[in-house]
Amino acid sequence: MNASTETRQPAFSSNLRAGVSIDFVREVVGCVESRGLPVEDFLSSAGIDLALLAQSDARVSVESFGQLWLAVARALDDELFGLDTRRMKTGTYAALARLAIQYPTLGGALRACAGWINLILDESAIVVAASRRTAIIEIIHTPRARPISERNAAFAHETLLVMLYGLACWLIDRHITLNALSFAWPRPRRAAEYDTIFAPGARFGAPATQLRFAASVLAAPIAQNAASLRGFLHAAPANFILRYRNAASPSAYIRHRLQTTPPWDWPSFAALACEMDTAQSTLHRQLAREGARFGAIRDTLRRDHAIRRLADGRTPIARIAEELGFAEPESFYRAFRKWTGARPSDYRRSTRPMQAASTLDSP
Repeated sequence: MNASTETRQPAFSSNLRAGVSIDFVREVVGCVESRGLPVEDFLSSAGIDLALLAQSDARVSVESFGQLWLAVARALDDELFGLDTRRMKTGTYAALARLAIQYPTLGGALRACAGWINLILDESAIVVAASRRTAIIEIIHTPRARPISERNAAFAHETLLVMLYGLACWLIDRHITLNALSFAWPRPRRAAEYDTIFAPGARFGAPATQLRFAASVLAAPIAQNAASLRGFLHAAPANFILRYRNAASPSAYIRHRLQTTPPWDWPSFAALACEMDTAQSTLHRQLAREGARFGAIRDTLRRDHAIRRLADGRTPIARIAEELGFAEPESFYRAFRKWTGARPSDYRRSTRPMQAASTLDSP
C-alpha cells in the first residue's frame, strides 16, 4: 500500500462477507483522536456516519473500512496507525509483498518479511518458527516497548497478524487452515470477529499471541508474481480483514454467479449445485471447508446491492426491497439494520447529505 503508486480505491466486490464490526472503526478512530486530527473528516471521506460509533452492534462495509484505513495510514504516514514509536511508513506492506514473491517457498518468504518488520518496528517483533509438525507465527513485545494501554497493544498486534496472515494465504493462493490461535489479552467485545478473520476457537488471556498451522505449509511454493501482486495491492486492505479466497474455489464461483445475475433472478442452491455438476451435500461440505455458507454469501451480496442502490439517491426504498426478494419493505428494513447497524433512510442520508429531504426516504 504505497500512497503514491500502489494505493487506489480498493476493489472489494469479490471478497465481501458480512462487513466490518464498528469496534475496528473505533480502534482506528482512537488512533486519529490521539493525534488531534478531525475524526469527522476521516469518517465522512469513508462514507461512515459518526452516529454509528455509538451503536455497539453496528457494521460498515469493507469498502468503507478500507477507505478509512488508507486515509488514516496516509495522513499519519504509518500503516500501523502510530501504535509503535517507529513508523511503518506508507508503502511498507507493498515492499514486503514484493520481497516475499522473490522466495521459492512460504517459509522463506515469511521469515524474510518478519526480519524486515523487526528492523522497522521498535516495540513489536514477529517470530516465525517450526517444529516437525507445527509452524508458529508469534507476535511479541520487545524489551523497548512502552507501557501503553492493553487496548492499543492488542490492536497493534491484531493489525500485524492480519497483514502477515493475509499475505501468507495470498502467496500460496489458498486459505491456510489454523490449528490453534491464542492471544495475550483478555477476551475483547469483538472476539466473534476472530472467527471470520482467522478461525473459530481463539484462546484469550494466553501466555503468547500465536497462530499455529501445519509445518508442511511452510514448504508450499510461492504461487504469485509481479503481475498478480498488482491485483493484490489494489484490493488491500480487504485482504487483511477477510479470509483469503482462491478465485477458483466453490465459494468464488457462487459469488461470481450471483454478482453477475440480477438479485431477482438468482438461482437456488440446488440449481447452483446442478450447474457445478456436484451433489448438494458435497457442495455444502466444500463451502464448509472454506468457512463459507451459501446463505451468508447471498446476504452479503444483497447488502452490497442495497448499499449501492441507496447511494444512488434515486431508487425508492420499497423498490430496493422488492429487487432483493423481500416480501415487504419492513423485512428489508430489519435486515439492513442487522447488516449495517443503520436504517436504510439514515444510511442514504449519510452518503448523500444533499438528499436528506428526499421523498424516497420516507419510511
